[in-house]
Amino acid sequence: MIETTEFNAQVVVASEQKESIYTANLASQFSAFMLRLNSGKDYFDELELASWLVSQRLEQGHVCVDLRSFSGRQIYFPGREHAVILPNYEDWLQALHASSVVGKPGEFRPLILDQQGRLYLQRYWRYEQYLAQAIHDKVQPDSLGFNVDMDILKSGVKQLFSTALQAEPNWQRVAVINAILRRFCIISGGPGTGKTTTVIKLLVLLVQQTSNPLRIILSAPTGKAAARLQESVRNAKANLTVNKNTLDQIPDDAVTLHRLLGITPGPGSQRRKKQLAADVVIIDEASMIDLSLMVKLVEMLPSRCRLILLGDKDQLSSVSAGSVLSDLCQQTGQYSATLVQHVKQLGGDVIPLYDGVNSAIQDSVVVLQKSYRFKEDSGIGRLAKYTLLGNESAFIQELTNQPSTDIDWLESKGENEIQTCTAALTAGYKEFFQIVHERATPEKIFSVFDGFRILTVHRHGHTGVDGLNARVEQTFQKEYGAKISDEWYAGRPIMVLENNDLLGVANGDIGLVLHSVEHNNELRVFFESHRGEAKLLHPKRLPRHETAFAITVHKSQGSEFKQVMFVLPENNMPILSRELLYTAITRAKEKIILSGSELLFKQALKRSVVRSSGLMDQIKSIPVAL
Repeated sequence: MIETTEFNAQVVVASEQKESIYTANLASQFSAFMLRLNSGKDYFDELELASWLVSQRLEQGHVCVDLRSFSGRQIYFPGREHAVILPNYEDWLQALHASSVVGKPGEFRPLILDQQGRLYLQRYWRYEQYLAQAIHDKVQPDSLGFNVDMDILKSGVKQLFSTALQAEPNWQRVAVINAILRRFCIISGGPGTGKTTTVIKLLVLLVQQTSNPLRIILSAPTGKAAARLQESVRNAKANLTVNKNTLDQIPDDAVTLHRLLGITPGPGSQRRKKQLAADVVIIDEASMIDLSLMVKLVEMLPSRCRLILLGDKDQLSSVSAGSVLSDLCQQTGQYSATLVQHVKQLGGDVIPLYDGVNSAIQDSVVVLQKSYRFKEDSGIGRLAKYTLLGNESAFIQELTNQPSTDIDWLESKGENEIQTCTAALTAGYKEFFQIVHERATPEKIFSVFDGFRILTVHRHGHTGVDGLNARVEQTFQKEYGAKISDEWYAGRPIMVLENNDLLGVANGDIGLVLHSVEHNNELRVFFESHRGEAKLLHPKRLPRHETAFAITVHKSQGSEFKQVMFVLPENNMPILSRELLYTAITRAKEKIILSGSELLFKQALKRSVVRSSGLMDQIKSIPVAL
């Protein structure tokens, strides 16, 4: 379930969720198991409800369950005919503390109940504790400014950044200085704020700090995100007037995070345990990283290694449990006196001073403010801003007036809704259909295909991935004779759904089924090489995959397209939220086509994802003297 800012009712489970909740599931099995383990027979109901709830919330992405926010509410519990009223908070705590399966932080029990009334599975409490301690260790005072020659740094900053006076701080420059002076740093910002450009300048300055080659690793959660990072790094290097020997030390290649950590799919997979040979590790699209994966990454970092996370804190969180980047970015935007002084001395920027008690995370987050992609007259930029603010009236007015040319709204109303939507989504692929039919080169076909994508909220139904893909295929068949009755046909785009090191493909990679001249015009799946050459695979060798004319917004993270068509569902769904809407809108670089009703847009804007977590409290409980 998704917590929302609009939620005031006592019934916490929406009616459309009842069917899945009444189904025998992992949460029901887990609560029954906890009851069998419990040595006492008292407080049977309280333990059953709490253990079911913590497991069910974990499936929905929450690391823990905040018992205070649920006490006294109603839930639909499996096997019960009527809604169940959850216990009073204090009584609930007393009952759980009396149970033999619930322990306090630090105890070895299946469930952990902390002092703030958050209930965890043991494993996830330990994940949070480990990550909080790891961040604390990387930002200890003796790690700040280590082995940094301030004169070389000041000279390098002056070389790479404009010296013109500005009314506002140059947050890219602030981010670079901050990341040089510490072992852990987050650089967040929306599309076009220059996160990759900032990192290239950071790496140049780090290389200048040492006579020994730096071991630098670039990574991202998915294959598509890694490819984009790789391309962005190469473009940024080409635009810098810096010593060639310095640029040559910055790697061009990026790998997926799973490949970096040696994690392979399958229940019997083994993860490489040895530490990474790295001095600097940079992870892009960090909003996609769940708590478990972040802990696995941190475990493999040498103690002296810098970890730099890039990402948009306002995007959708990971599919699995946790919202690590969003949690870590809950800082004030104010900084310690030490960092304020360093930034002023090294770059001339004046940043806000925090005069309270500093925590481990206080100085670790810099949010880039200026978008170089979306100018003041950009409708996409305004829609993104209104979405984050939850400003319904401004959002709808932007759609209705359409003062800019980069927004189209196909409002859902009347009998022609399906025809209008179908016409728009097939028009977006018209050029692609044509050049596939003409058997253009794979490079040309990829270029056109990447210019347009259909995004949707869910998988099944008329407005889901399956229905939208079917509509595009039917048009492709009708107008260009595509043999969509065959599983494999020229022009079919596919998305890989799992990593496969043997084949060199990763989750999120996009391939196109095309005729191969080298194979007697037989069909092969072409994948764009990061160095410009296409890689070919026989269709039967592919790992798990799906057709990708339309993909979910979650699957689109780490990608950008010239034009995007975002299709809302026919009815309200709990997954609709500001974060999802913002992520969909900001995948478009030049134009966004929105298909959906005014009511659904308003309902999405009212709903903001809030995942239960205690990570920031754990970090803040560890004082740092700066």
